Amino acid sequence: MKLQNENQFTARLIAILMVVMLMMAALPVAPVKAVAPLAPTTGAVTSIGTTTATGNGTINDLGTPAATQYGVVWGTAPGPTIALPTRTEEGAPLVTGAFTSSITGLSPSTLYYVRAYETNIDGTSYGVDQSFTTLGFAPTVDTQNVTNIGTTTATGNGFVTYLGVPNPTQHGVVWNTTGTPTTTDSKTTDGPVSATGPFTSAMTLLAPGTTYYVRAYATNPVGTSYGLQKTFSTLPLAPTVTTQAVTNPAAYTATGNGTITALGGPPPTQYGVVWDINPNPDADLLTSKTKQGAYSGAVPFAFQSSIINLTPNVLYHVRAYATNTAGTSYGVELTFTTPGLTPIVVTGDVSAIGTTTANVNCFLTNLGVPNAVEFGVVWGTSVNPTILGNKIIHDPPVVIEPYTINLTGLTPGTLYHVRAYATNDAGTSYGADLTFTSHIVPTVTTQPVTGILATIATGNGNITNLGVPNVTQFGVIWSMAPNPTVALGTKTKQGVPAGTGAFTSSIILLNPSTLYHVRAYATNDAGTSYGDDVAFTTTPPTFADVPANYWVTLGGVNYHLYDYIEALSNAQLTAGCNTSPLRYCPTLTMTRAESAVFMLRGLKGTTYLPPVAPWDTFADNWTLGPWAEKWAEGMWTEKLTAGCLTNPLRFCPWDTTPREQAAVFGLIILHGAGYTPPPATGVFADMNISYWSTKWAEQAYIDKLIPACGTQAGSGKPLFCPNTQFSRDWAAYMIVIAKALLPAP
Repeated sequence: MKLQNENQFTARLIAILMVVMLMMAALPVAPVKAVAPLAPTTGAVTSIGTTTATGNGTINDLGTPAATQYGVVWGTAPGPTIALPTRTEEGAPLVTGAFTSSITGLSPSTLYYVRAYETNIDGTSYGVDQSFTTLGFAPTVDTQNVTNIGTTTATGNGFVTYLGVPNPTQHGVVWNTTGTPTTTDSKTTDGPVSATGPFTSAMTLLAPGTTYYVRAYATNPVGTSYGLQKTFSTLPLAPTVTTQAVTNPAAYTATGNGTITALGGPPPTQYGVVWDINPNPDADLLTSKTKQGAYSGAVPFAFQSSIINLTPNVLYHVRAYATNTAGTSYGVELTFTTPGLTPIVVTGDVSAIGTTTANVNCFLTNLGVPNAVEFGVVWGTSVNPTILGNKIIHDPPVVIEPYTINLTGLTPGTLYHVRAYATNDAGTSYGADLTFTSHIVPTVTTQPVTGILATIATGNGNITNLGVPNVTQFGVIWSMAPNPTVALGTKTKQGVPAGTGAFTSSIILLNPSTLYHVRAYATNDAGTSYGDDVAFTTTPPTFADVPANYWVTLGGVNYHLYDYIEALSNAQLTAGCNTSPLRYCPTLTMTRAESAVFMLRGLKGTTYLPPVAPWDTFADNWTLGPWAEKWAEGMWTEKLTAGCLTNPLRFCPWDTTPREQAAVFGLIILHGAGYTPPPATGVFADMNISYWSTKWAEQAYIDKLIPACGTQAGSGKPLFCPNTQFSRDWAAYMIVIAKALLPAP
């Protein structure tokens, strides 16, 4: 029931609304009044050209009724209207907003006024005036060749072929050294132009010898126009230089000096100095010049040049020069003379130095330029003596050669400095400074001879001054004639002394019962000095059976064994073999008992005493010589023997001693107990290398204790004769050499 009521209400409401609408439609309608659109906005003109531009505006309202046309209108007077034909018609605007219009048919360089407009049936609305000026036409010019070219000026030439719109306000030429010059480079400003035609421009402040690029130009408000580029080069300008005095002149070199005072144009490509022995040296012709390259820096520029390959003592002409494309410029000519070349001398050595004289050996290696006129030596007691002091001039002619000059008048024992010298016009040159000390002969005195025996004595001397230089040899010298000298062989040679003082010398190989003269001597480089002559007489021979002329021949060699027997006696190493008269028995074979005495005294000295009794080591028969037992006991005690037989132990004192056993005794005396010689090498032809005594025999032979007994026929090898009995004279020889009482012959 409720729904039915609602539907009925709705239907009634709709019917009422329809009746109202019909009633309203029947009412009369009043007409709508037309309204002009709001004025559009005129924007600034853009894209302004010579005959065109772009107008800009904004439609702010479409109008009532809607606008039928819009655009921009322009003219040369303010407030242009659509009455003018100079307008755009863009049709009816559909929407509000910004718009553009193309303005055409303009005149160049003209002031225009423009307004945006919008039209409907009620009228036309305008925006405010905007003004703009169209662009003019740029002028055109041709660049002509440059004329009147100088070093720093030239005449630029151009032709105005079109004035442009408006007329040029400036014209001239532009230039640079890199190409495509513009008005930002060097230029002339020749002012406005009112007619076409040629023109000239004065180009100044150019650099000499330089290539330039140039263009004509003309400027109006539209811009600047340029003609085609032309090139030209200014005339070169020679540089200027001055010559300064030459410095550091030497025989072969000097230093040239100059100053570049102006670079010219272009800058110099070469500069230096030129010299010759003739005036006005020409750098373009001569090779005697320095070439120091290009220079483009600041001026004035002082420079130095090394002048080389000169000749000593010659006058030279010199000029500074500088060269560019304009040519070569020179400073004033100056002269200088190279100094002469001083001679060259060498101080060699000093020889033949005496107490007051010496020889100086020198060499003149170069005469100098001009030739040396004097040379010699200078000397003094100070370093580097000169010709102002002591000098000796060498006799002419002056030639390249070695020479020796004798110095005299020296003071003994003085240190001198000496130099060779040579002088020419260039000066005096010296050799190296050498030193030497003039000599002093040593002094020595002879003292009385002592220890006089038959064949030996002791010479005595005293070195009281070593001299200068030091003594190199000293001793005593003797002969049977007075005042013996070192020319004789009968002298001792005791080498370099430790200092001054007394000394002794062994005088040997004398003859018994003979008068001798002896002098002490000392030798240095200054010479030999002697003490006084002292005489002495040797005693008679010691042994009645060993005369002074006792010689023994062995293996074809003669040996004066007298000397060795006497030396053995003098050393108290033997008392002989018999008395009344005293005898030595030189030819007797030496027994083992005698060998024991010689060995023990040789090893232990003459004061050695053998062990005291009892002696019970050896079971030998000692009745033939009881004296021998204690010496055998000493040999055993000193471990120098193991005996000759065992069971019972025996020494065999009366057995003779062969040469091979003597070799053992001699080597032990020389080298000491416990000595063992090196292995044998096969020295002797008569001894097997593996035999026990061969190494002893070889070493005794090498040490000159026992000479060879001969040589093997054919091979020439020495023989030792090991089993030959060893006599007492040879025992004396061996022991004396082993004890260094006398040298081997």
